[in-house]
Amino acid sequence: MPSSRKASEARTRLTARGWSFLAAAAVLIVLAYGLRRPELLFLGCFSAAVPLLSLVLIRLQQPKLRARRTLTPLVVTAGRSTTVRVDVQNMAPRPMAAASWSDAIGWLPSGAVAGQLPALQSGVLRRREPRSQARLTYRFVPPRRGVFEVGPFTVTRADPFGLARSTQQVHRAEQVTVVPQTQVLPESGLTIAEAEGSARLVQHRSVGSDHDVTTRTYRAGDALRRVHWRASAHHGELMVRQEEQRSHSEASVLLDTRRSGYSDVSALHPLAIESDRFEWAIEFAGSLVVHLQRSGFVVHLHETAPVQLASVENTTRFLESLATVQLTPVPLRMEQVLGAAGQAGRAPGSMFAVLSDADDDIVDALASRRSSYELAVAFLVHPDDDAAVARLSRAGWTCVVVRPGDSPEAAWLAVVDGATRGGARVAS
Repeated sequence: MPSSRKASEARTRLTARGWSFLAAAAVLIVLAYGLRRPELLFLGCFSAAVPLLSLVLIRLQQPKLRARRTLTPLVVTAGRSTTVRVDVQNMAPRPMAAASWSDAIGWLPSGAVAGQLPALQSGVLRRREPRSQARLTYRFVPPRRGVFEVGPFTVTRADPFGLARSTQQVHRAEQVTVVPQTQVLPESGLTIAEAEGSARLVQHRSVGSDHDVTTRTYRAGDALRRVHWRASAHHGELMVRQEEQRSHSEASVLLDTRRSGYSDVSALHPLAIESDRFEWAIEFAGSLVVHLQRSGFVVHLHETAPVQLASVENTTRFLESLATVQLTPVPLRMEQVLGAAGQAGRAPGSMFAVLSDADDDIVDALASRRSSYELAVAFLVHPDDDAAVARLSRAGWTCVVVRPGDSPEAAWLAVVDGATRGGARVAS
């Protein structure tokens, strides 16, 4: 995220020590007239002149700086280290004395209260020769998703006596979009294989026999990674894994974005986490969408509130929109969300619902449409009661109950066990 900007005008002011000199000068001048002591008048004038002269000199020596900030990687991910590189160049024809620098980071820790100061990166900028350039580097770890400000990059100089200080914003603040982490869901747990229009569960094991997969004869153009060597040895010709040859089958992901769907919503600082359960749901939904797309599915995303997320067709824009999605008090009717599923002989494919405290409207709609889906899985994030889990399970849904601290990989692996047993599964 490189960008640059010309140096802005510096703010020059006296330090506390400089104001102390002026206060002492005022007292000495008053005493000089009251006691008729001219030497006190001389000392008073001298005490006033020193800080004022420092103020003038530091203003006249204002450097001409230019800065360029670069973030690596360009896409900032919550919980992962990011390197910030700031290239500062002295554009003036004279040397610049040593100074200090700082770069503000505008996020607050979870549970922060109003008025708490943002994180601040700082350091020392050594003396720079004319037209020279310095590279400053620091690292930070975004604690959560969102859109935050990094900067402004500020250079502060002081005179040798510490009487005056000049603060110059060399580079403006920039907005940084922090996307949630998307975990790579394991292929070894659950694969949705497409065979003549019907989806089915295939559970892969680290050790298995030739019957664990469906194979077919190798065709020109098949990737070698799909070759099943045991089956090839058995049949005497190259065989490939049939379940990995996916057509453009469809899968839908339903994300509950209604505020009423998460009972742990808290009224904290606007920059703090609003709901831990919702944060887990966002991270898992993003991971699931990416996983399904990589598996060859045409993915449709549904929200139970007005649309906030970008189309999943553009993965980059979709992940960036996950950084800003929020809980909303405005719900939508489930008929409007799910549409006319199963009409005109069109199979809606598989459905994955990511919920928490689902209300009757959502549960009734999902339960009544179970027969429309080839595969139906509901991930419920720490619901307050098991009523929704029980109703969806009775309707034929595979339910996976998770907690905000559980990993998306564990939740995905739990789907197979829950489906084979026809009941609910708690991921851990």
